[in-house]
Amino acid sequence: MLIGIIGLGKMGGNITKKLLKNNHTCAVFDKNRTNIKNIEKKGAIGAKSLKCLVLSLSSPRTIWLMLPAGKITEKIILKLRQYMGKGDTILDGSNGYFKKDIKRSEKLVKRGINYIDVGVSGGIWGLKRGYCLMIGGNKKIFLKKKYIFCNLSSNKGYMYCGKVGSGHFVKMIHNGIEYGMMQSYAEGFDMMKNIKKTNVFYKHRYKLNLYDISEIWRRGSVIESWLLDLISVSLANDVKLKEFNGKVNDSGEVRWLIQTALEESMPLEVLTTSLYVRFNSRNYNRYGNKLLSAMRKQFGGHLEHFED
Repeated sequence: MLIGIIGLGKMGGNITKKLLKNNHTCAVFDKNRTNIKNIEKKGAIGAKSLKCLVLSLSSPRTIWLMLPAGKITEKIILKLRQYMGKGDTILDGSNGYFKKDIKRSEKLVKRGINYIDVGVSGGIWGLKRGYCLMIGGNKKIFLKKKYIFCNLSSNKGYMYCGKVGSGHFVKMIHNGIEYGMMQSYAEGFDMMKNIKKTNVFYKHRYKLNLYDISEIWRRGSVIESWLLDLISVSLANDVKLKEFNGKVNDSGEVRWLIQTALEESMPLEVLTTSLYVRFNSRNYNRYGNKLLSAMRKQFGGHLEHFED
């Protein structure tokens, strides 16, 4: 099948490569011409503009967007509306806000364009491991595009979550849980690294090897996970994490999660605190915050390097 893909960054580039490996033909566009040239070497068909991309696809067209959520995605969809027609489908793989999905879909449906929101997890490892996909939208359209999700995921790691917005809603919750898990690991390792000399344990302890601890916890422990695997990789490279400055960014989804919880008068103690810790990290340099940055780099390629 011929699929159009817009956005060839870390995620979009790998998604294109995975589709190409599964014998799909991919027409691609990115504002960075170098990204297009690099993916053309893998067998994709590069387009010079959004219009050229759309015209290169036969009806009914399928276009996957892998762009940052917000203004950029909104701008591109508005442009695509000019060129796409009845029966065409837009798949939005950004970490979008589910409320905006609903409004966006209503506008596209008036022109006969289908809209599917896809929450994508797997980061830069998705090419090798397969992606976890959470999908919302019209179920009939989901079933027609099921082959795409099947080829991108691993072990049937895709799910139809419900009507439009459901995919991004579930991904929003997923990212909140991810924040909480990361924060738990960060605080635990931070304590082992920085326990005060006045503590009785400090006076009698051997020097703790954080890398060895991460490795042993990966072997049968109840807290073993892929995040712990990535921690181990980071500590193997540099247990002091000198590469990172301890300032941890947030990509926005958990802010929406907290807003939604407030609307529902629902307490989310751990998830709210994990977001606030990231805010606070921009003022204080702690080992645990460096570990958060290291995890973000390992699974998503997010760069938060040390700065003087």
